[in-house]
Amino acid sequence: MDDDWITTYRTYTDADLAEERAKLKTWADTPFVAQTHGTKSFQRSSAEIRSRLAALSTVQQERSASTTAGGDAVADFSQVGS
Repeated sequence: MDDDWITTYRTYTDADLAEERAKLKTWADTPFVAQTHGTKSFQRSSAEIRSRLAALSTVQQERSASTTAGGDAVADFSQVGS
């Protein structure tokens, strides 16, 4: 896992992280790793995609842990039994 990506993803909003995860999953599902179009060449590393997904997951886990740590979370049972 790349610490640079963890640092980068920590600056993202939750919406940005969700968008990035969707993009990376699409890239991971794409059957090609290299493609040439005219004078341009594109290449994706499956290891890089996996590393970025792992970094993104780490950041999301950090955020969910920080919202529940310290007893700050309060359950809302107002709708139970209604």
